[in-house]
Amino acid sequence: LSKACARAHATLAAARGGKSKPVKMSAPFEVGDDRRGGRDGDEETRTRGKATKVAMTHGKTRLEVNVETLEKLRALHSRHASPKQARGDERRFRNDAFCVLARYGAARGTHHKAGTMQAAAPGAVFAALRETFGVEAELCASPVNCRWRSFGSAFLECDRHFGSFGDVFAFKPTCGSFQANPPFDSAFIGRLVKRFETLLRDTNEPLSFLLI
Repeated sequence: LSKACARAHATLAAARGGKSKPVKMSAPFEVGDDRRGGRDGDEETRTRGKATKVAMTHGKTRLEVNVETLEKLRALHSRHASPKQARGDERRFRNDAFCVLARYGAARGTHHKAGTMQAAAPGAVFAALRETFGVEAELCASPVNCRWRSFGSAFLECDRHFGSFGDVFAFKPTCGSFQANPPFDSAFIGRLVKRFETLLRDTNEPLSFLLI
């Protein structure tokens, strides 16, 4: 553990000194499970089950991400990155995107069978929430699965470059309508409900929370 800490400290020191190695990105490649089309399915049907990905590599760490997700992160980064000169900076974008993917990968154990932890409600649900209740922001999202520009997430230190306003438990709205689709953990949800109840008691303005 002490050796790992020493290596991490050296890496951080190099990064602060501007000596960090850039994140490398591969050319797009196709991956997927042909079983979606069935063993006897035609080639066109089987191909629909494939996704186009790129690999991002920094040192010995290699992460794969769908091209669509990467382009979404790029759009968010170009809108929110700070300072302003970082917007449109490809090297800065790759570093920030790699940090997001690595951080959420570490949270789920980085194994592909652990799932992505990025499930979200369908677009029609978001449209109905906005139309019916005036929902304007997500409180338990990430740069990968957010639907709207304004969202809360678990890891502000890396998510802020993509528009996150941070931890739902530090968020203190006095009015507005908000949606939360949290991890389906009873302790977390219980804590979240208590937080919402406190916020509702502390305001006389119109305020609502929709919990999925």
